[in-house]
Amino acid sequence: MSRCRSQGATPHPLSLASLSEAKRRNLMSPIADSDSSLNSLKERFDPLHKESQPGYHVIDNFTDRISFFPCNRSDPKERELHLSKLDYLCQNVLKQPNSIVVVTDASVKPNKSLQAVSVAYGWRKGIQVISSKAAFGNITTPNAELVASRLGIAKATSLDVDRIVVITDSLSSAKKALDPSHHSGQSESITIAHLLRPFFNRNSSNKIEFWDCPSKARWHLHAIVDDDAKSTNVPSTPSQFTSLDLRDKSSMH
Repeated sequence: MSRCRSQGATPHPLSLASLSEAKRRNLMSPIADSDSSLNSLKERFDPLHKESQPGYHVIDNFTDRISFFPCNRSDPKERELHLSKLDYLCQNVLKQPNSIVVVTDASVKPNKSLQAVSVAYGWRKGIQVISSKAAFGNITTPNAELVASRLGIAKATSLDVDRIVVITDSLSSAKKALDPSHHSGQSESITIAHLLRPFFNRNSSNKIEFWDCPSKARWHLHAIVDDDAKSTNVPSTPSQFTSLDLRDKSSMH
């Protein structure tokens, strides 16, 4: 790496620090690409955070109160059955005063001059009680979905509810939301752990469910959130957040 990455140590004789500027400009190497991309990386990690320690993960401590419901998107009949279950689920959950339906989505714009947008809406007793949206710089779609989960869960856990139903088109990001180990988006996962732990400790019957919902299905509640995310355009800024996953993805092209 270059001298500024050595943190005061003597650079290795074969490091980038020993090359002239002319040689560095002509050098094509993954190491050189990684070194230059670090200037735009804004993401920070905490590998020793308490929430990431073995045996302390929320999903391990409260396994019986966290559920995932995937959708078989490759089978049209299975997909329609799953969407019918979502209809039935929401009809019942929205009748219960202590339950809430949270629908999340995100949009990463093809125009790189626009920031990624994450959105979360929530309905309780048939009334919309959550409308949360955030622009989050240069991040990948899975990370933007992770931010959307955090927005929705933050609002839902602040209410007096005992059942949270999260509907998302990225179940993999929902699972990553409960993984506070070292990964791109770790800070979001740690925040979600901080939100869910007291929620579960508050009452032994409190639970959260994550339901898969394909965006292309245009299921009514998810379509509302999807349209909001896609229609919101926020210009990029020089100091905006850039995730590690986006740096990795960019370096492969």
